[in-house]
Amino acid sequence: RGQDLPAEAFFARSLAANRTVNALNNLAWLLQKRGEYGKAEEYVREALRMDAGIAQTWDTLGVILMKTGRQHEAKEAFERSLELSDENVNVKLHLAELHIAMGEASEAEKVLRRLTRIKETLSSDDAETLVALSKSLKKLQR
Repeated sequence: RGQDLPAEAFFARSLAANRTVNALNNLAWLLQKRGEYGKAEEYVREALRMDAGIAQTWDTLGVILMKTGRQHEAKEAFERSLELSDENVNVKLHLAELHIAMGEASEAEKVLRRLTRIKETLSSDDAETLVALSKSLKKLQR
C-alpha cells in the first residue's frame, strides 16, 4: 500500500522465521523499486533456487535485469515467466517495456495490441501503464 519501510521490516521478520519463496520475491520487488538492485537480485535468485516454477519470481528477476541494463537476460526471464503463466498482464507490460527499450518496435506493438484488446479488464494502474507504453512506442516508431 505504498508503505515500503513497514513492508520491508515485515518481510525481514518473515524471512528470519521462515524463508519462503513469496517472502523472498516480495522483498526483492520492494528493494528493486527503491533501486537496490544488487540486494534485490540476491533475494530473487534465492527464491528461484527454492522454486523455479513460479512465474512472478521470474518477472521480478526480469525487471531487475531490465533496470540494470541486462536486456537479453531480462527477455529470457520474462519469456520464462510467460511460459509458466501466459495470463500475467504485468509480465506482458514489462516485456513490452523491454522491447521498447531494445528498439524492437514490432515486437512491442504485438504485445501492446493484445493488451489493448483486453484494456477494459485491466486495473487502472495497468491501463495507465499501457497508455504510457503505447505513447513510448509511437515515439520509437517516428
